[in-house]
Amino acid sequence: MKVNYNIKPGDTFTNKDIDQMKLIDHLQEEYKEGYSSYDNTEYGLIAEHYLIEHKNYTNDPRDYQDVFNPQNVSIEIKSYSEHFRSDPDRYKQNVLHNYSKANDGRSSLWERKVMWNKEVADHVIFFKRTGNIKRGEDYTIAYVRWNIWMG
Repeated sequence: MKVNYNIKPGDTFTNKDIDQMKLIDHLQEEYKEGYSSYDNTEYGLIAEHYLIEHKNYTNDPRDYQDVFNPQNVSIEIKSYSEHFRSDPDRYKQNVLHNYSKANDGRSSLWERKVMWNKEVADHVIFFKRTGNIKRGEDYTIAYVRWNIWMG
């Protein structure tokens, strides 16, 4: 089956393109202290909500799962800041295979799936984040669909 991601390379959106109240409610539900930072949880949920509100995706309610595309395929969402990641290909490789909870404080998708026997999506959409991410100012985070990985 050919997977329809319904979002093309270079497609852009901002945090202001989504329903902020729905985001806040979902953030309160999803944020787990010690697992990820509040900001990182929010960054991921912004991309998820954009896909849900504008690209016919649905929320995947299972623990540590992100969204289903319009064909009901489970999709993992990852985003990175262009300010902190000078090598997005390396970030992608780390997320997929290299991170280890013991060494990096975060786990790769491979580690979750193989070593922890957790359910992990076979498809990952990567977004690049840019813009003013300081709260209280303009606080506009732009997202660009950068890459897709299929396992």
